[in-house]
Amino acid sequence: MQSAAGINQELVDRFVGAAHGNLDALSAMLEANPELLNARSSQDETALGAAAHMGRRKIAEFLLEHGAPLDICAAAMLGKRDEVAQMAAAGPSQTQQAGSHGIPLMFHAALGGDLEIARILVDHGADLNAGDGLNTALHAAVLMNKPEVAEWLLSHGANPELRDYSGKTPLELAIEMKRTGVEEVLKRSAAKAGAGN
Repeated sequence: MQSAAGINQELVDRFVGAAHGNLDALSAMLEANPELLNARSSQDETALGAAAHMGRRKIAEFLLEHGAPLDICAAAMLGKRDEVAQMAAAGPSQTQQAGSHGIPLMFHAALGGDLEIARILVDHGADLNAGDGLNTALHAAVLMNKPEVAEWLLSHGANPELRDYSGKTPLELAIEMKRTGVEEVLKRSAAKAGAGN
């Protein structure tokens, strides 16, 4: 099967698959087939989109160095404050963006762990609670084991009851992954919420 660009779709899918975590394979495929750079997989995902939602900084930087266009999700994950601020200033068309698989912008920002970027995005209308049933920003804080990010998200209105693509709340995910620091933050928040009722 051929993709829209005339490249074999199976090859595109393998290339985008490699962008989820195999830089060596990705690099070899791109060297042999430069037209793969911005090709879309059968799941409508580019290699940069894959690297961005997986938090694969080296792979994302590699793709950008080879000419992939930077979008706000990748910029947020990579901690590119100036670029994020400039894109966010363009308004809701940017701050309501979702990355691959519909994973929201704030998930990417939380993966990156830069609280200044998170603040910029929230100030420009990004939704901290987008991603219910996919992956929320709080789930990203768990995945990257960032208690300070979880604390910030909760203090700015993140909902700890939302579930990821597998049906888990951030706390359930933290317990499963043994992310004790984030688990403590989430339990403290739940206790505080319970005391307030």
